[in-house]
Amino acid sequence: TAHRACQEADAKFLVVYLPSKEQVMLPRVVADGELLRRYTGVSTLSGLACPDRPDELLATLMQNRDVPAAAVRQHGAANGIAFWSATARFEAFADRGAPAYYATDSHWRGEVQTDVADGVVEALERLGI
Repeated sequence: TAHRACQEADAKFLVVYLPSKEQVMLPRVVADGELLRRYTGVSTLSGLACPDRPDELLATLMQNRDVPAAAVRQHGAANGIAFWSATARFEAFADRGAPAYYATDSHWRGEVQTDVADGVVEALERLGI
């Protein structure tokens, strides 16, 4: 694994978590459970059982939106792997009303790329790199 190779080379290893557009934007959009139900019905990226009732689906999605990051963080902690999440940086853009992603796809806007790069540098510096 990359972690093992870093250990053997006496190098430091940092996992950087990048949230999906859906993870960032879900709490910031109009709560339309029916629209979300239709979306998850055709999505091939669904990682959890999706209730049929729109209100239950919305509650389930909100409750579980941080599960991927938590799983990566917990795996890292259990294996001595440093972890940094860019989620707060994306959310800060969204909270200011500045789009973090392009409207038509999930690519990041340039401003977010620069901000996330600054966060990665800070995380690396905390590791002594």
